[in-house]
Formats: sequence, structure tokens, C-alpha cells
Amino acid sequence: CSTTSTMVKTFALEARGGEPVRGVVLDMDNTLYSSEAYTRHQEDVLLERLAAERCWAGGTEEARARVNQERARHRAKPPLSAAFAALGVSIATSVEWREQCIAPERFLRADPRLRDTLQRLRSVGPGLRLAVLTNNPRSIARRTLHLLLGDGWEPLLDAIVGLDDTLAPKPDEAGFVAVARALGLPYEQLVSVGDRYEVDLEPALRLGMRGVLVERGVFDVYELPTLLLDSECVTSNRRVTTC
Repeated sequence: CSTTSTMVKTFALEARGGEPVRGVVLDMDNTLYSSEAYTRHQEDVLLERLAAERCWAGGTEEARARVNQERARHRAKPPLSAAFAALGVSIATSVEWREQCIAPERFLRADPRLRDTLQRLRSVGPGLRLAVLTNNPRSIARRTLHLLLGDGWEPLLDAIVGLDDTLAPKPDEAGFVAVARALGLPYEQLVSVGDRYEVDLEPALRLGMRGVLVERGVFDVYELPTLLLDSECVTSNRRVTTC
């Protein structure tokens, strides 16, 4: 583990076996934006749908209690789609419900600083490739990215991998395997960036990727271009401080 002057935590960021970073894999929710209201909205509408489909007398609160009970059985809180699967809702059905119920347009606005950050990342190293890996469907990701980045955002990213691509939510390794394949890069040349260690970083590290934990969400993402330069993992510059 390493830390920077802004206290962003990094894992195995320095070059592994001489391999430089050639790709950045970005989580989306609570990483590319910070909105507690939108986070609550996503959970609330999906719990409401679950309760309605199951005809539970206790409604949304009964659904919440059942999901929390399922999550409490695990060391790290599983994503909502995994908890739903344990309650008999297939991942494919979760994808459909998310596409039908989640409304990022009600909560998110353009973030010019995020767009500038992605443009700066492009210039950090030669041919640096960027991808988004999310536990939401690709359609929700595209709507979210359009809201955050504005028109013409597509050239900023080389790949988007969503829940509908793998039907296996993070922390399953399937999404990381798929995004590496989509970028055409080995694991050792990729760094995974996200707000949850057990979900966004731990599986990536097992595969041989590197990791950056953004506990302040997008405010830490803004620091990524400087962080990658300072770590010497892309090009020679100042070193980060080792924990």
C-alpha cells in the first residue's frame, strides 16, 4: 500500500516486472460522481420493485430488511444484484429492473472537471487506454456518462463493461477479465480505480492489476493524472510515499 500527499491509497502501483500502466479501469457509481441522493434512489427503486414483484405485505421496508439480512451473512457487503440473486432474482432480471427503474437524469449534472481529468489522463502516457467497469447495465452507464461529460463524450473512453455483459457483478472477476480483453491489455498493465476495496480492487489485485482506492469519490479521481505521473508507473517523475 502507498499513499500520496492527498491521502489517496494505492496498491502495487509501481511497475510490476517493469510493466508500465497502459490502461485505467474506472468504477462508475460513487467513483465518477458523488451523490448520496442518487445512491439512495438506486437502492430504493430496486427494493420497491422487488417488494412489488414478490407481493410482500411489508413493502419496501420488508425488502430492505431481507436484503440487509442477506448482506449480513458476508464478510464484505455484496452488491445489491448479488443480494437479489440470493433472494431468487436472476442477474438478467436485475439488469431489466435497473434499466426500467433507475433515473440518473434526476440527480446528475455535467462535471467539466471530470471531463478535463479524463482528457488529462489521455496525455499522461503514450496510448493510455480508459474503460468503465460497472455493476449497472451498459445503458445506465452511457446515460450517466452523457450527463457527467456532455455531448461527444464517447472518444474519451475505449470500453464500457456493464452487468449485462457478464451477468456477474463485481467482486466477481468476470468483469475485470472482460475489460482487460476489451482493452487488449494484460492485467499487469492495468490499474483499477474505485471506491470499495473489496469490490473494485481486491479482485483486480488477485488477477495482477494495480489499484487506486478513491475514498472521496470523484474528488480523488480528479487527482489521478498527477498520481500516475508521481508514481513513476507510466513515466519517470517523483515517487509516492510508501506506507
